Amino acid sequence: METFTYTDPVAKLLTLGSKYDLKVAWPNYLKMGFTHEHIPELIRLVQDFELANLPWDENEQESEAVYGQMHAWRTLTQLQAIEAIPVMLNLFHSLDDNFDDYISTEVPRALGMLGEAALIPSYERLKNQSHSTNARIHAASTVSEIGKRYPGLRRTCVRLFIDALAEYKNNDAGVNSFIILGLATLKSQEAALLVEKVIREGFSDTGFSGNYRSYKASIGLLN
Repeated sequence: METFTYTDPVAKLLTLGSKYDLKVAWPNYLKMGFTHEHIPELIRLVQDFELANLPWDENEQESEAVYGQMHAWRTLTQLQAIEAIPVMLNLFHSLDDNFDDYISTEVPRALGMLGEAALIPSYERLKNQSHSTNARIHAASTVSEIGKRYPGLRRTCVRLFIDALAEYKNNDAGVNSFIILGLATLKSQEAALLVEKVIREGFSDTGFSGNYRSYKASIGLLN
């Protein structure tokens, strides 16, 4: 049986298992006694590669500890631990080797909850072509989440998306597609001409982002 060197209350996260999975609301982890003094240990848990490599058993007999990192990033989010933002963004690179629904679905959401502090780091990850496609498209999802959750940041998110999409000829089509999806989510009419150009020239995957007509419909430009 695997053992991990964490202290309470962090160690308790390794016992929660899938009780609070993707289909249910997050519990209030702070009621377990978490404070800001636990942030370094929670970050260590999120970065625990041994834990991340535990097997997932299709017969639902996997270790409860395999869900520990999920509970850790949720707790960091509830603590508004902005120092965890780079670590959470780095989780997107793990999707290159082993796609994980929990990371793909929840980490953009968690970063989105952190708001403005996560915006520029996410944009920089999106814009930097040295990062993998998975890292960049999930960074785009994060920018979209921030714009949805914080209306006061919507205009900034749109501006950053337009700036990133201006490099469309150098971007992977998947990256362009997720930027377009983000702009559609944020109802960006100001990006319409650029989006049309990217789609018309074939630099997006319309299987993901849809065609220009669907974009216009999503932002209210079709009668």
